[in-house]
Amino acid sequence: MAILLSVLAFFLAFFAVWFAAAANGTAERKSRNLMTKQNKIFRNAMAEQNKATADLAKRLLVLEKAFHGLKNVRNEDAKILSALEQGSSELRNNPGENRKRNVA
Repeated sequence: MAILLSVLAFFLAFFAVWFAAAANGTAERKSRNLMTKQNKIFRNAMAEQNKATADLAKRLLVLEKAFHGLKNVRNEDAKILSALEQGSSELRNNPGENRKRNVA
């Protein structure tokens, strides 16, 4: 009777190990599939963010050029105003005639 119980216990232990390995494999496959889907979603989101960041960088360069152009115009205007305040007769006749406005 003891031999029969020990053989039955051996097969039960062997079945338990096999069942645990099969369950682990199934869980690992499901986890891998889930991680693959999540990685794809994350990569797509990162690609969109990178595109948006590059677009903003281009727009920032355009704004920076426009800012510098406006700054140059302001400086020219300040020079002309200063010259007019000092009584320059040349600028009084044709104020801003020789000035080229380059805003952007």
